[in-house]
Amino acid sequence: MKKNIKLLNLIILIFLMSCVGTGKGNEKELSLKEAIEQSSREITQKLPTGTRVAIAAFDAEHQNISYYIIDELEGSLTNGSLEVTDRRNLAVVYKELGFQMSGDVSDETAASIGKFLGAQYVITGQFLKVGNNYRYRVSSINVENAVQVSSTRHDVKNSQNLKKMITDLKNNKNTTPTLYSRPASPPGTAGAFIDRGILFAVRGDWELAIADFTEAIKLNGNIMAAWTFRARATSASVSRMLEIEKDFSDFIAIAEDAKFITEEQRKGYNMAIADYTQAIKLDPTFAPAYRDRGVAYSYSGNYEKALADFNQSLRLNPNDPATYRERGNVYGFQGDDTRALADYNRAIDVNPNYASPYCNRGNVYSRQGNEDRAIEEYTHGIRLDPNDLLSYTNRGNSYARKKDYDKAIADYNQAIRLNPNYDYAYFGRGLCYMYKNDNDRAISDFNNAIRLNPNYVDAYKNRGFCYAYKKDYDKAITDFNNAIRLNPNYDYAYFGRGLCYMYKIDYDKAIADYNQAIRLNPNYDWAYFGRGRCYIYKNDYDRAISDFNNAIRLNPNFYEAYYNRGLCYENDYDKAIIDFNNAIRLNPNYDDAYFGRGLRYMYKNDNDRAISDFNNAIRLYSNFDKAYYNRGLCYENKNDYDSAIADFNNAIRLNPNNVEAYFSRGFCYIQKNDYDRAILDYNNVIRLNPKDDGAYYNRGLCYMNKNDYDRAIADFNNAIKLNPNNVDAKNSLDLAKRQRGR
Repeated sequence: MKKNIKLLNLIILIFLMSCVGTGKGNEKELSLKEAIEQSSREITQKLPTGTRVAIAAFDAEHQNISYYIIDELEGSLTNGSLEVTDRRNLAVVYKELGFQMSGDVSDETAASIGKFLGAQYVITGQFLKVGNNYRYRVSSINVENAVQVSSTRHDVKNSQNLKKMITDLKNNKNTTPTLYSRPASPPGTAGAFIDRGILFAVRGDWELAIADFTEAIKLNGNIMAAWTFRARATSASVSRMLEIEKDFSDFIAIAEDAKFITEEQRKGYNMAIADYTQAIKLDPTFAPAYRDRGVAYSYSGNYEKALADFNQSLRLNPNDPATYRERGNVYGFQGDDTRALADYNRAIDVNPNYASPYCNRGNVYSRQGNEDRAIEEYTHGIRLDPNDLLSYTNRGNSYARKKDYDKAIADYNQAIRLNPNYDYAYFGRGLCYMYKNDNDRAISDFNNAIRLNPNYVDAYKNRGFCYAYKKDYDKAITDFNNAIRLNPNYDYAYFGRGLCYMYKIDYDKAIADYNQAIRLNPNYDWAYFGRGRCYIYKNDYDRAISDFNNAIRLNPNFYEAYYNRGLCYENDYDKAIIDFNNAIRLNPNYDDAYFGRGLRYMYKNDNDRAISDFNNAIRLYSNFDKAYYNRGLCYENKNDYDSAIADFNNAIRLNPNNVEAYFSRGFCYIQKNDYDRAILDYNNVIRLNPKDDGAYYNRGLCYMNKNDYDRAIADFNNAIKLNPNNVDAKNSLDLAKRQRGR
């Protein structure tokens, strides 16, 4: 009998132990909805009304199942009079704190999440398959000491409805939570303002986000998230944004030269720095606050403080690739490419799948002139992240520098597809079209860049050059005016405007603009060149030569400067020929230089060398009417009238108003005794220039040789009327009269 009693006691003990767990057990299998509702009631009973709780994690076999349970539990707890952080912000907080959002989390990790969001308690849980059914467990943890205050476990029946729901969730089908829908009414607590502020920030509504974070700070100034996120939103609001990480953990902005940031930007970065400083006071061990404050210092141009913050962030968290990347950027701004590369390499070592440092590393190689290596880096970054906007843009820049404009345009197209509001991508593509001489497309892209960024100085400047190439000088001047308005020290804009004034034959205004460009940049070779050309047009050859001397001193390969200086040596043919020689040496395809040298050889009566140069000029530019005309003169000098006439024919074909060509061809016909054709040519000369006394005189000779003395006398009289000093016409008139009187 004793034996039986002992056996019975053992059975009872085993049964009791099977009912004991880490928390409250449940002998009955529940549906998932019932398990969530019951656990919610138990948590609500233990926590004071209005307590802010954060559901930090829920481990399940699929992320969508986790999100579904969190949403259901969030709704049930809210209905039960607790304030629950918005699940949609969970990814933001995980990224901010550097946690992986997968699997179960420790109580300490959960507590740090709650503390960051200003919650007093955090909730974690599991929903995992055990045998044929599921085990549902929920724990609540006190943020202050990371101690569990409750733990509930329920067995959940694997019903057909549950199986279908889990399948739908795994297949990304929409399964709407049934217990609760978050109300749209204004928040009333610091935590609720933070929740809504994060949602505003994620979609880029900076003003609304900043307003909500400010309200949260007013209600409770001890919540890290409010200070940190207000700082980031403030920085983003004054930066030239490219893209926002979908979890608001980071944003990508154009890193502008601190010398050119506006007062509004400077004020915004200072406000952000103040907020990060407050966050650091609340938690001096919070590495992301140091990192982000360093970024704000960097944007405002305070590189030393930026480096100090990045160093401190890395002391606290030596494995944060983003901090290495940002510190590398600052080293790059300081011109220290060696240290920059070392930091980008370290970022990649920490996380080989982090696309951004590859792009940064490509920037270093591009700065060093190694565009092929840069393109390799950008391409690697794109492989890791096919939506990496900056890698496409910067690879486009490298292709453009290699003059592979079609590939560059393809990359800018992709950047624009990823972000249709990216002003620089339109600008870069516009530059490529400009270099391809497609000025209309270039102007269209610069229009878009200016529409997106009305203060885009370079876009105005380059659109101005496109208008200048189209000879629309007034529009070009308007664009250069805008560039100068935005940056009164912009030497290129003064140069461009000077160029337009020169083409409008307003040489004094042009010279004034070139003077300003040279004052701002004494090493601006093109400004000296432009001013020199103006002096040529004003026949001030000594000043022109001085300017071309400076242009050549600054750029010894400036072949246009040699050519134009050669033009200035009007009567010093040997000096001119030396300059034309240099221009041809530097650019063997420079048709104008061959033409200029040919003219000087012709003036020196070296017709064979002149013909050789005119041949080259015509070879390089088959429609060079002046080269045909002057080669014709050389053949005329050599008494090769047939070759001369052939060249004058081409000159007239290319320029039907070339008076000199008609005149010279007429002379050749006279030498060949073809007076009828000569008369036709002088008719054209007189039609084009009725005051050409020489044409009347030569036509008169033709008529006299044809014994048409009346017409000859009339032409000689017209020649004398136009030029009373035309002695040949007077002598011929006397001869014609005598011949007629016989």
